[in-house]
Amino acid sequence: MRAACAARELAPENSSDTLSCQACRIGGKPPRYRAVHGLIFSALVASLTGCATVSTLDANKAGAPVVYAGTRLDYYLAQGGCCPQDRFGTDGPKYPAWDMPGSMLLDTLLLPLSLLTAAGIGFSAQGGL
Repeated sequence: MRAACAARELAPENSSDTLSCQACRIGGKPPRYRAVHGLIFSALVASLTGCATVSTLDANKAGAPVVYAGTRLDYYLAQGGCCPQDRFGTDGPKYPAWDMPGSMLLDTLLLPLSLLTAAGIGFSAQGGL
């Protein structure tokens, strides 16, 4: 990509290739794509602040669902569920439909651990130094 830009720098200034060459020098993508990526990143950060998966993991309520718990909580709230505290041990996110894709992704990543927990196989995960 850099070689193509170097060749375009030799083009006349009024050439249409000048804008795309400037975009290459500023990070590889035109500014409109960077703005879209920033918007997507901001939306992801905002959605993780009330993530149902994280809140169900922190709830530690006996009898609460474990497998796809965050997605289940989002679906329950999106359908108008009345009392998530009694069923899941936590209040859900403010916008469950917005949170559902992220919760589904995180629940899928954590599926092996949640299946072990649901099967009653004890394991201890520790982090830090």
